[in-house]
Amino acid sequence: MLSSLPGETQDINAWFGQERDHASFPRGSLSGRKADRGGWPFTAAQPGWFLVNTYDLKARPKWAMAALTLHESVPGHHLQYAIAQEMENLPEWRKWDVYLAFAEGWTRQQAIDYYLANTARNAREIENEVDRIIIQPGSVPAYKIGELKIRELRAYAEKALGPKFDLRVFHDRVLEHGQLPLDLLEKSIQDWVSGQLPPR
Repeated sequence: MLSSLPGETQDINAWFGQERDHASFPRGSLSGRKADRGGWPFTAAQPGWFLVNTYDLKARPKWAMAALTLHESVPGHHLQYAIAQEMENLPEWRKWDVYLAFAEGWTRQQAIDYYLANTARNAREIENEVDRIIIQPGSVPAYKIGELKIRELRAYAEKALGPKFDLRVFHDRVLEHGQLPLDLLEKSIQDWVSGQLPPR
């Protein structure tokens, strides 16, 4: 399942980059509708932009760029959102709303110190990440909950379908209805698996 919506890579300018993580992905729009998380208006059809933070580039680890690029662009968020936009029979809220699933009482400094001691990221990236978590406290557990649920659904489908399981088809089934709350995604995968099994 691929999309015809193009993508572009853009630098984040210096004033914006100092306060942001290493990259982000404002969604594109086929129709010109305001389409991104940051509220930047689009007046005509626009590609999705993978914004690469080039502020203090020497301090940013090169080893993280491959995973970040794949996560934000293709096969990541650009593909996910573009596929949803192209679905003609999908309600608008399923094309545009963000379900992040698809703090332990530490101080900010304790969290920064923990990251510094346990990751290879630099101090500026860590401070930006901790500040993001403080502002959006549900985002980190939501990502993990979504990952665990998708892994659970994949294991369920692999077990139920055995040698008939195709990872590419599973990925299509996860993406084919746009963004869903996890209980609806689970029902969708269960229905797909049931349809692949011989009648009892």
